[in-house]
Amino acid sequence: MKKIYLTFLIAAFGIAAHAQSKGDNLLGLGFGTTTSKTEDFQSGMTSKATTYSAALNYGYFFKDNQKLFALLLYNRAKSDLDDLANNYYNIGVGYGRYFPLLKKFYAQVLPSINYGFTDNDDVNGISSKTTMVQANIAGGVTWFPFKHFGFELNVLSVGFGYTKSTGEQNNNGAVYKTTQSSFNITNQGNLNNQTFIAYLKF
Repeated sequence: MKKIYLTFLIAAFGIAAHAQSKGDNLLGLGFGTTTSKTEDFQSGMTSKATTYSAALNYGYFFKDNQKLFALLLYNRAKSDLDDLANNYYNIGVGYGRYFPLLKKFYAQVLPSINYGFTDNDDVNGISSKTTMVQANIAGGVTWFPFKHFGFELNVLSVGFGYTKSTGEQNNNGAVYKTTQSSFNITNQGNLNNQTFIAYLKF
C-alpha cells in the first residue's frame, strides 16, 4: 500500500506502528521557529533574535525500512537590535535506514550530502554571501503510536564541510572585498540543535 507523509518540524502528533515498506512514498512539509533573548547587564539593553524555518522533502522506500530522500530548506533569522535579516537556503540528498527497537519505536540513521548558501547584511549596509557543502550523518528515534501520525527526533548530527565566504568589509570608511575558505567538522548533540518532526500519513 502506498503511503504519503506530511511532515511538520514543530507539531504535536503521533505515528503508526507499521514498518515502512518497499514502494512507499514520503512527502514532507516542515516549519518551525526559534527565539532567543540576550540581555546586556551593563547597558541594560535587551535584544531578541528570531529564526523561522520551512522545509520540503520527498522520500522513497526502495527496500523495507530503507529510503532515498531529497530536501529543500529555508531559514530566515532576524534580530530586533539592527532590524536586519539573514537568509539561508539548503538542498540535500540522502539515505535513511530504520532499525526496529520495540513494537512502536525505531532507531534511524540518516547520512546526507547538502549544499547551502546565505546572504547577509550588517548595520552598515555591507553584504556578504557564504556557500557551504557538507556531508552529514544524523541519528535519532522514531515513534509510531497511532496509525496515521507519529514523531521523529534527531538527537545527534555530525558533519564535515567546506565553506566559502565572500563580501565587503568596512575599514575606517574604506570598503574592501574579501574572500575566505575553510574546512570544518561540526557536531550537534544538545536539545537546541534537535530536529523534531511529526508525520501525517495518508
